[in-house]
Amino acid sequence: MPEQPGPEKPNQPGPYAGPPPTPPTPPTPPTPPSHPAGQPHQPPQPHPAPRYPGPPPGPVGPQSTPPTHQAPRRPAAGSPPPGGKAFGFFVGLVSALALVTVIGFIVFGALAPSGGGLGMGGHVGLVRAQGMISAETTGGMFGSVGVAPEPFLDELETALSSPACEAVVIRIDSPGGTAAASEEIYRGMLRLKQDYPGKPLIVSMGDVAASGGYYMACAADYIFANSATATGSIGVRSSFLSIEDLITEHGVEATSITSGEYKAMGSMYKDMTEDERAIFKHQVMLIYDDFVSAVAEGRGLPKADVRQVADGRVWLGGDAIDHGLIDEIGGLQEAVEHAGSQVGLSDPEVYDYSLMSLPFGSFLEASSEAMLRGGERYLMERGAAGGVKPFRLQMSGGPLGE
Repeated sequence: MPEQPGPEKPNQPGPYAGPPPTPPTPPTPPTPPSHPAGQPHQPPQPHPAPRYPGPPPGPVGPQSTPPTHQAPRRPAAGSPPPGGKAFGFFVGLVSALALVTVIGFIVFGALAPSGGGLGMGGHVGLVRAQGMISAETTGGMFGSVGVAPEPFLDELETALSSPACEAVVIRIDSPGGTAAASEEIYRGMLRLKQDYPGKPLIVSMGDVAASGGYYMACAADYIFANSATATGSIGVRSSFLSIEDLITEHGVEATSITSGEYKAMGSMYKDMTEDERAIFKHQVMLIYDDFVSAVAEGRGLPKADVRQVADGRVWLGGDAIDHGLIDEIGGLQEAVEHAGSQVGLSDPEVYDYSLMSLPFGSFLEASSEAMLRGGERYLMERGAAGGVKPFRLQMSGGPLGE
């Protein structure tokens, strides 16, 4: 049957078919040139960007103003960073000190006579031995403390090898030290005397030159000491500490595992046996005999006479001269004058060879000393200083001169 038309239904939306097609845009005809014919075409000028007019006005009030956050300021180009001024000042100061040091050595070297090495022509060299005697000195950048064989003998050889140094004074201010280091210095001084004959070695004792300090003095040709100088103390000492009873009282036990019977002798954790005591006594007497022999050889005394005064006691200068342990009562100035008289120098100049061996921290002292000495010699050679007396070094114990 043919379909019968039903009642008319309201319009209902159907499925979305997309936007209607856009009709094609007709081509835009070319714009005729706006400039007159026959004139060149000028390119269009760019329009300036519009200026920002600022934020729109708003109500004025403390709550309407947003908080402002300022960015950290950057240093201007070429300006030093924070702390740069202090660092620059430090660098400049170090550079200035180095420059002063270099100039001092240059001036000193230029004014020194030819062949004088580090000295100033014919002079008496000064070498110091101050402090405890041991294998190595202690200290740091700004100085060292004590007397060690290697640096001391190096300073002494530097003085003796200088063509301008005609005699050497050794200033001893030492209470002694280790036996081996004292003996090494003594034998080293004897060797240098043989290597550089004709240059006297004179010892000047300060406050104290005892034990190892006197041991090394015996290698000198002549010895000066003050009346109150403590010297002598010819002897050897070996000390030990025992805490066996103390640790036993508190219930502490110490155990040593050794490879031999005497490996732990001298240990503080046990008392010394008679056999161990006899061994140490034998060693002490061997060193003592070497000490007595050195005194007898250096002072030209019989060993029997040396043993009478070599009981370990300290002798003052007045008694020491009576026993033949020193030659003359006098200080450093007297020792310098005596050294000069042995080589024909009247009122001799003094050059401190120990000063030049000090580390970097003492370069300023050395450079200023060099400039003062060189400058005075420069004036004296030209007669500008008149009757200026020869320069005298300032010592740690007082001036050499007047």
